[in-house]
Amino acid sequence: MGVDVEVVERCEISPPATGRVEEERAEEEVGLSMMDIPWLFFPPTQPLFFYSYPHSLSHFSSSTLPLLKLSLSRSLLLSFPLSSRLLLHPPLLLCSSPAVSLTVATCTAAASADDDDVFRRLSTHRPRDAALFHPLVPSLPPISDSSSDAPVPVFAAQVTVFPNSGLCLGLACHHVVADARTFNLFLKTWASLSLQLSSPAPHPPLRGFFGTPPYYDRAVLRDPRGLLHRFLFEWWNCRRQAPPSPVLGGVGFPDMVRSTFVVGTTDMACIRRWILSQCNAGNLSHPPHLSPYVLTCAFLWVVWVKAHLSLRAHDNDPRPTDRGPVYFGFIAGGLTRLGYPVPASYFGNCVGFGRAEAVAHELAGETGIVVAANALGSTVKRLDKDLFAEAERWISDWRAFSESELHVTVVGSPKVDLYDTDFGWGRPGKIEDISIDKSRAISLHESRDVKGGIEVGISLPKPKMDAFTSLFTAGLKVMKQMTLPNPNS
Repeated sequence: MGVDVEVVERCEISPPATGRVEEERAEEEVGLSMMDIPWLFFPPTQPLFFYSYPHSLSHFSSSTLPLLKLSLSRSLLLSFPLSSRLLLHPPLLLCSSPAVSLTVATCTAAASADDDDVFRRLSTHRPRDAALFHPLVPSLPPISDSSSDAPVPVFAAQVTVFPNSGLCLGLACHHVVADARTFNLFLKTWASLSLQLSSPAPHPPLRGFFGTPPYYDRAVLRDPRGLLHRFLFEWWNCRRQAPPSPVLGGVGFPDMVRSTFVVGTTDMACIRRWILSQCNAGNLSHPPHLSPYVLTCAFLWVVWVKAHLSLRAHDNDPRPTDRGPVYFGFIAGGLTRLGYPVPASYFGNCVGFGRAEAVAHELAGETGIVVAANALGSTVKRLDKDLFAEAERWISDWRAFSESELHVTVVGSPKVDLYDTDFGWGRPGKIEDISIDKSRAISLHESRDVKGGIEVGISLPKPKMDAFTSLFTAGLKVMKQMTLPNPNS
């Protein structure tokens, strides 16, 4: 059963009609680069931000909502592609009639509990029914659902008030218009302007694109391999056959639950020591790259595969899945990997795709985390050397992720400081990514409360979540016991 919400208002927010001073703004349309096109195959991202808000709905409507609308409108001046419409044939952003859908709702009842209890339950780390969150997500259909060539919106927002308790800011954005870095800059632009409008003098400084104006020119991205035309051909070929299914947009399960785990710096140090001790004991080469990201992902990959295989064994499933290849997919930032300068305020996608590969039974074995770390570290190093080395296979490779429940992908980035997004209500108490309910992905954010830690969001059917939780907890416990110094020695 989902949260029961009542829509109070639906409106469209546009940039101010005057004051368009950006010299580089394209008034009518913005083309897509070779780094944008692959995202046409993906469903929208759907982050939820939960904020403490001990005020009534009437107070929100009279005091907070006008400032939220005004700050969004002004922010769209600098982030106008988010208010555009996506034309599908040929793919480009139409900016002539910019507008963003904003829905205002209030929680009226849920699961036989009052608003405060419901809000606290939604914004904790503990397991919760995934369906509870879905009414908090703004409507933004996947690009693949469109069977016509009519332009589709790329961004929508919804704010749901839990009277005298909190509010949830729900967003939906098609990745084709902005990567995580760009979207974070937009959020900081919007939030800092809202904070300034609601704060007494002296006003806090404006952030995001106010510090460094956005750069829109796609020509800054070089395409010597002709990837744009290759990706466009794949897109058009799929459109001719049938509306393309999202690469990572499967169907969620009715018993899905979502939980949050935190991998702290102490955990990462234990994982690192465990990997190195396993390598030394087996006379194995050390993995080529052991960053906090690789350490965390290697551990999660092993736990994911073990949880899946344990359920297969419990159910006496005869399918021989443990001998085949298993993939771990992630997004790699491009700004520092292209070999030439791209403005840090570039508005659009500047990312590549990484796909690490291993064998399931090796990941589930005694040295599984070493296998995972080697595969991930080697993939990162390969991307560092040449981000586009295997770019011709990006779309076809990622389609393989929809073919097996063993494959896993990561969305989000712990380098993007989403918890530092203050609209005037303080820092968010919790962030959730709802898109993982259907994509079999793992979301990663910086930890809100553990410095240097990584917050891990998981959404799984309950039996698999129970197995994952048990293996996650036990795995960290064993590594800590085996690698921490003995105080009695």
